[in-house]
Amino acid sequence: MVRSILTTAALLGAASAVAAKAASTPEIVGTPSAAFVKSTNDGQRSYTMSVVARFDQVLPREGMRVVIGPGLRKGQRVSRIFGGDQPHRIGKTSKHCYTIEAGRPMPVSTPRSGARWKVALVEQSGTSDAAVVVDTATVALRRLPRDRTFGPAEAKQLGC
Repeated sequence: MVRSILTTAALLGAASAVAAKAASTPEIVGTPSAAFVKSTNDGQRSYTMSVVARFDQVLPREGMRVVIGPGLRKGQRVSRIFGGDQPHRIGKTSKHCYTIEAGRPMPVSTPRSGARWKVALVEQSGTSDAAVVVDTATVALRRLPRDRTFGPAEAKQLGC
């Protein structure tokens, strides 16, 4: 009787831990890769920032966004984000890897090869533009490769 009660309690504890993890905020795993390319946006000089990142769980379809910038830190409020797109899955589904055109917080900084920037996962609050940085990882920027597609080799390095 005592053994079955302890077994039941252990199973309930494990189930609640799994449920809590599933409800928690995703975190960046390993070191993402980041690259940039000069582009034009309505005749204005701009940069497209591409990131390949792995997370500890699936990213939710709404409410989370990946941004990149030189001085991002956990807990920081970001009021305006320039550019970016929805994450796209890459590699093995079980590894939670994504290729992302990352947004940049305003005011935007000019990327340089070798510069150390932060890739950040931000949580947007409701319908406002305000977001809060929930996790970061440091990356060394590089130019987008011209001779191959950016993403598959970087995903393989992350174990995707």
